[in-house]
Amino acid sequence: MQNINFKLVIFSSVLIVVIALVGACSSDSSSNVVQPNQLTITSGVDGAEFAFDPATIEVGVSETIKIVFDNKGTIAHDFEVPDLEVVIATTNAGNTGEVTLVAPSVPGTYDFICSIPGHKEAGMVGKLIVK
Repeated sequence: MQNINFKLVIFSSVLIVVIALVGACSSDSSSNVVQPNQLTITSGVDGAEFAFDPATIEVGVSETIKIVFDNKGTIAHDFEVPDLEVVIATTNAGNTGEVTLVAPSVPGTYDFICSIPGHKEAGMVGKLIVK
């Protein structure tokens, strides 16, 4: 009887290890999700209220990018890529906004702007280059 109990304990231990290994190796749908690269664009750097930093962004075709807009300025701004219908809504001074962008599947150059009246004209523009 003691020999059977010992074999049962060993078998149970081996079974637990096998289940743990199978669980660790199995794929879970959330592990297949592509996490976007992150890019931070800032306004108000070094007192440049009406400028984006960086003013030029390069991404690969079909690349997924999480864009974080950090408004370090003293007034509200937004971030928009009109041709791609990408918008980070008005972001008050000291706050951030974000959007996930999937770059077009063909190379090209797109303007990004602050669409608040007068801000684009004051120089708040940049280029998104898809390579």
